[in-house]
Amino acid sequence: MDKKAQIIIKSCNRRDLELDHVKNFLRGNGYEIEEVEARQFINLQKGKINSDADLIIFSTCAFSSVTEEFSIQDLELVKKNKKPSAELIVCGCLPEINPDRLASIFNGSTFGPRSYEKLNEILNPKRGYQEFSHQNTTVTYGKDTFVIQIHEGCPGNCSYCAIKLSIGKLKSTPIDDVINEFHKGMKQGYTKFFLLGDCSGAYGFDNKKTLGHLLKRILEFDNDFSLSLTDIAPFYLPFCFNEIKMLCAKKKLNSLYIATQSANSRILNLMRRNFDMNRAKEMLVEIKNLNPSIELTTSIIVGFPSETMEELNDTIEFCKQIGFNKLFCHGYSARPNVDSAKLPGQLSAEEIKERCLYVKSKLGNMVTLITLPGFGIM
Repeated sequence: MDKKAQIIIKSCNRRDLELDHVKNFLRGNGYEIEEVEARQFINLQKGKINSDADLIIFSTCAFSSVTEEFSIQDLELVKKNKKPSAELIVCGCLPEINPDRLASIFNGSTFGPRSYEKLNEILNPKRGYQEFSHQNTTVTYGKDTFVIQIHEGCPGNCSYCAIKLSIGKLKSTPIDDVINEFHKGMKQGYTKFFLLGDCSGAYGFDNKKTLGHLLKRILEFDNDFSLSLTDIAPFYLPFCFNEIKMLCAKKKLNSLYIATQSANSRILNLMRRNFDMNRAKEMLVEIKNLNPSIELTTSIIVGFPSETMEELNDTIEFCKQIGFNKLFCHGYSARPNVDSAKLPGQLSAEEIKERCLYVKSKLGNMVTLITLPGFGIM
């Protein structure tokens, strides 16, 4: 009889291809797999925990205090309701971002997003993790979309970011390997492609290449296709702007996610994300003019230490002028071992919540409120 394994997913969709690799590894070692999604802001229901599972892999999220709390609460629920003999393994970002908090409630096996091979040590399988790979489709992005992970890690040093503690340094997939994946998707009949990464705008910076170099190669494909790009900070936009314009002119760019975070120069300096946001606005307006149907998405952080209402209004006005289709509004969250937590002018949770609601009142339906202090998504 096959052993039973359950994968409980609280992590974000950036981890999905990695968890798909884990599923293939477990199936290849005789496990029957059950998957439960209880994403970052959704509480796991007791009835969803498989009391017959021999192994439970719990993938956490901890980029904010809110998502960490959801992960901790659900981990406690799993501990209480799993089969006593079941092995519980915790992965995702929490083991790296806040190991002390995790250790206070869990003393079992853990690893972060760059250490999935640790499953070989923990489970002592017949076939090693490295013998398997992931597929290129996930439910998150749609089964009609071919997803290519173009890099791991991030070269940035944003003062507020704890994710960098978990995902490590930038490691870009060679351009030829990405192109081979793209070609494979074409041969399988896919026309929608999604380039995935934690900081995709920085692609190639570790080997003297840029995202622009990769997009130029993709533009050589004459086939009918559409592309989605994600996680491009304004700083990196000039390094791929010409190629993005070419994709827009050919109506081959379906969506673009720009991680704005703030449009005020003083706050950007404190965040260590310096860039001329007037230049960013010019580029984004040109992109929209070239392809009015593009889905343009952004995210902002509200309530950064010492941020004034005038500075917040700079960001709101920037977003109005661009006319984003979607905007994810994050309430600032001080995380362990990040520099912004030491800055003066830390705002109260109540003040941050009120400011997030203010953003929603000014920008309307484009806004989804995320990591609101004391809440999940609103």
